[in-house]
Amino acid sequence: MKKYIILGSTMLLTPAIALAAGLADVIATVGGLINLLVPVVISAAVLFFLYGLAVYMWSVGDKKEDGKDMMIWGVIGLFVMVSVWGLVNLLSDTFNLDTTAQPIPTLPTQ
Repeated sequence: MKKYIILGSTMLLTPAIALAAGLADVIATVGGLINLLVPVVISAAVLFFLYGLAVYMWSVGDKKEDGKDMMIWGVIGLFVMVSVWGLVNLLSDTFNLDTTAQPIPTLPTQ
């Protein structure tokens, strides 16, 4: 799993490094990617929580514990994601970074 995370992050950051981007540009690019992905991941965590709630409500016995565990982990996941999102926004505001998406360079046409 770690190999895929490292490979994915390397593939995402390679264009910024190849274009001799500064550290501020790389941080702004990562901040922009996080701002795009956060709503999707938060939505998935909310759906996980709601699924756990449904399992808890419609189950009997041991299945109730599974639903309860899903709800607890859903709330923990939401807390972590919102905290990280807030930390990234705090850092980008503190250092006055431009978090708008950078245009992708294209090859000249003939």
